[in-house]
Amino acid sequence: MNEQASDADELTMCLRSFHRSLRATVVAGAKLDLGSPRSHADNSLAEAATSTDNKQLLSGAKNHGGIATISKLDRLEPLLDDLVRRERTTTDSPGKQNEESAHTLPASYVSAFRVFQQTGRIDLVLDSLSLPSTIAGELASTVRPVWFYLALMLVVATAGITVFATISAPRVAAIREDLALMPAATTSDSWFAAPDINPLLILLPLLTIGMITLGLTTKGSATIVSGLGGRRYRTDRSRAVLANIERAREDADDKDYTGRRSRLSLMSAHAFSLAQHRLTRLRIGLPTLLVAVLGGGGALFYCLILFGPLIWLIHDLATIAAEQGMWP
Repeated sequence: MNEQASDADELTMCLRSFHRSLRATVVAGAKLDLGSPRSHADNSLAEAATSTDNKQLLSGAKNHGGIATISKLDRLEPLLDDLVRRERTTTDSPGKQNEESAHTLPASYVSAFRVFQQTGRIDLVLDSLSLPSTIAGELASTVRPVWFYLALMLVVATAGITVFATISAPRVAAIREDLALMPAATTSDSWFAAPDINPLLILLPLLTIGMITLGLTTKGSATIVSGLGGRRYRTDRSRAVLANIERAREDADDKDYTGRRSRLSLMSAHAFSLAQHRLTRLRIGLPTLLVAVLGGGGALFYCLILFGPLIWLIHDLATIAAEQGMWP
């Protein structure tokens, strides 16, 4: 009985210390990703939970995933306490050792507590929980200046096209109408000869707002960078943190795994170095690529819109036959 009471007190202190550290980190402004709750579809035991307490736990933990807040941690702490105690009771029961307690608590949150329970390393726990936000912020920072640069280009393009539509386009259209009255004249059917600019005056401000939104948000930019080569950086950073956690677990074990600890240390250092190398390449290559493709393509289209009518007007004037007496 004394041993069981001591274990219960130790578990209580571990839970309190764990949540106290998480709360302090949240108050400091760090973003801790608790992960997604386990769904009923992925957990058959959760579907089979019939007791009133279990049903309350399952329904109470559905919306507790995502970025940690003080209110979320206050609601999750008793749920995790109940889960751990039920698992300990199940482990101590001879006929239930192979059963798993049903729960829908956030996966990363539960895994982080197990790491803290095994190693006592809150620094590793905070690294693992803040890793998704850290990776997203670093990936977004590689292209955030590009979005603002493109937004500035779109503002200038909108102003230029507005001036062209107001002053130059009506005069060019009037010249083409007069040219069409000449019997020997031919007019081009190209869209760039007389472009419809009104839709562009609506589209360009919307694109500007979209670029500014991408620059101000992290998730969208990080998703784009992940699809353009940032996924490997995310993988290497995750490998480095996982290797540190595994090494801490080996340190907490009484057995002598010196060789394995050394390998895990080397794996962590190599993965982190490789991740930094990939991030450097992304910061150099990706903005260059985006500016060349998006900025260059936009500048070409802008020039065609502004100078296309003038070029085609000169072309149509040049096709008038001199023998018809149209040239002096």
